[in-house]
Amino acid sequence: MFNPEDLSLVRKSWFRLANIPAKSQGWRLEDCVDSDPTDIDAIKDWLIKVQNGRVIRSYGGALCGRGLLFVGPSGRGKSTLASVILQEAITRFSLEAFKSPTPILARPCYFTSYVALISLKGLTMTDDATEKDYKIWQGILGMSEDDAFNIRMLVIDDVAKEHASKSRWEVSLLHEVLRSRFEKGLPTVITTNLTAEDWEGKYGSATRSFIQEAFYHLEVETVRGDLRLGDDES
Repeated sequence: MFNPEDLSLVRKSWFRLANIPAKSQGWRLEDCVDSDPTDIDAIKDWLIKVQNGRVIRSYGGALCGRGLLFVGPSGRGKSTLASVILQEAITRFSLEAFKSPTPILARPCYFTSYVALISLKGLTMTDDATEKDYKIWQGILGMSEDDAFNIRMLVIDDVAKEHASKSRWEVSLLHEVLRSRFEKGLPTVITTNLTAEDWEGKYGSATRSFIQEAFYHLEVETVRGDLRLGDDES
């Protein structure tokens, strides 16, 4: 584990603005001892590709914008793994890896649940939204005019746990966000318990087809099943 307070001022700011869940703050991949070693190896391989400039804004490259889709039952550590990925990037990636044209990068990584993403989108459609709300939303889409606020690596946690809605914009929101980011070469990490076969019924055929193209799929498992059972500290 690492102490966020020991990071440099810039990286400490990146960490503070990344919205990392409190439970996993300071974790590294080697701290995920209950995760399947095969899953850890796959994540390390993807991180190396990102760090070597083959994913973020690697325009024309086969891996440009390609993210990770973590699938599995609840209690398998998907959210923890996703948050650790961001922390690995925050603490170890260079500005070159983030493809920043300037020395200033405000929020390269960000963690949100899908429910919170829906709420943020709804807020931006009201008069109550602040400048910060708009900046985060535009950064999520990769459409901020100030490139320092465009989020290079985004986690969307618990996709498919939102309440069912008949609102058209809520149904299409996920596709809008993922497509916008992918087209700009910005990878996304998704956690969900939704199997590939169920994506069409939940989000439509276009989104199901898109996730096959834009994500590596990883069925997340642990060495001892549901981590929430039998251990208050897991």
